[in-house]
This record gives sequence, structure tokens and C-alpha cells, in this order.
Amino acid sequence: DYRKTRGFLDRALAINPRCVEGLVHRGANLLHNRQFQAAEAKLEEALGINPRHPEVLSHLGSVRYVLGDREGWEKHLRQALAVNAQFADAERILGDHLAWLYRFAAAVPVYREALARDPEHVAALHGIAKCLVYTGDGPEAAKLLRRAQDLQPGQVNPWRNNVLAAQELIAEEYRAVRAKGLAITLHQDDIGVLSQYMLPEHEAARAELGRKYGLLPDEEVAIEVLHTWDDFSVRTTGFRGCTALGACFGNFVTLVSPGDGD
Repeated sequence: DYRKTRGFLDRALAINPRCVEGLVHRGANLLHNRQFQAAEAKLEEALGINPRHPEVLSHLGSVRYVLGDREGWEKHLRQALAVNAQFADAERILGDHLAWLYRFAAAVPVYREALARDPEHVAALHGIAKCLVYTGDGPEAAKLLRRAQDLQPGQVNPWRNNVLAAQELIAEEYRAVRAKGLAITLHQDDIGVLSQYMLPEHEAARAELGRKYGLLPDEEVAIEVLHTWDDFSVRTTGFRGCTALGACFGNFVTLVSPGDGD
């Protein structure tokens, strides 16, 4: 809940207006709400208090990146690394912001840069895995999550466990059917019937929307039709409880099967 988060941060900053951590979180909060200029101003304020704070520099550089100022991002990245040459969080922070703004494909190479700096950076492994799921590469996401799991023996991460369980289920019980520009993954109990309806429906939708907007995606659109609502919810959010019927992440779409009695 954006308003609750804002309320807590406002209270913290009322107690100490020069709290760098509070200003950083407030700036990130504004960035996630697409209030880019306000986020930039708040992070500039934090930088004025501590100009050598690598997290402040990374968050401010992320704003510059999102606004198309790549030189500004590179400048702040260099400044952050001058403070701490092994600061892999710089790229991880940018990756997290891009993922929050649904720029999943753009976030993947950024997370890879973080992992090149620190191959055992668990937060970056989690971040890139999430983006790979949402760009349709669940198998590669699972490999990275297992690597993160190995780095944290004995530690339970519910989101990670759920994402791995969903990927294992899809690998075992689902199959893909394809048409031009489309790959629809269906449960083995649904595929005989639903493929007959969904392939022509999605082909027609793709053609109609392409004509309407004058654009067809270059990449294949991956659509996963989950057999139960719980499986759909876990695949879509990492947890049960999602109340939607479907979700779109650009070229990756998740749906609930109409065969689910709920």
C-alpha cells in the first residue's frame, strides 16, 4: 500500500529530516510511483547530506537511467564504485527499479552486471530470476534460484520456494502449442480442448491488435494457462491470493484455466 509506506516515511522524516536512509526510501518510493522529478529531488537532498553514500548515488543514478540520461547513470555509478569498488548493489538497485516499472527485459543485463561484480549476490540472483520468469524463461530462472538456494543453506525463502515449485510443476505437467508469434503453455488435462479454442482466438487477437496499433511484437508472445487458481497466483506473484483472472507482463501473459471450478 503506497499510502501506508509514504505515511511511515513521512513520520520518520518528521523526526529527523536529515535521515539519509529515510530520504533514500522516500525517493525510491516516489520512483516506483512514477513521480520521477519528485524522486530526483528527494535523492538530491540525501546526496547533499552525504555525497559519498553509494546507495544514494545508485538510486539517483537509477532515476537518471529511467529518464534516459545514461551519462548521468554512468557518472553516479563511477562515484559509487569510487567509494566501494565491489559495490554490486549499484546495478542491483537499478535492476530492482526497472523490474518495479515492468521493464523486465531491460533489467536482465543490468542484473548480470551486478553478478559479474559479485557472482554470489543473492538479491541480484532473485531479481534476475523474477525478470526471467516475466520474460518467459522459467527454466533459466529456476537454475539461478537453485544457485541462490545453495548460497543460503538452511534458510527458507517462501517466494523462492514457490517460484521453484511452480516451475517444476510446469516442466512436469504442461506442454506448449505454437502458432506464428505465439506459444501457449497448457496443462496436460486442458490441452486437448483449450488448444482448439485458444490458438485461433489468440491468432485473431494478435492480427487485430497489430492492425489497430500498427505494431506486432518481434519476439514470441508466451502465454501460460495455469490449471488452478492457486498455481496461477503463485506463477504470477510468487504467492497464493491473487484475485485476478490473468496478468500481462509485456510478451509474457499468465491466465487461469476456465477448467478451474473456483
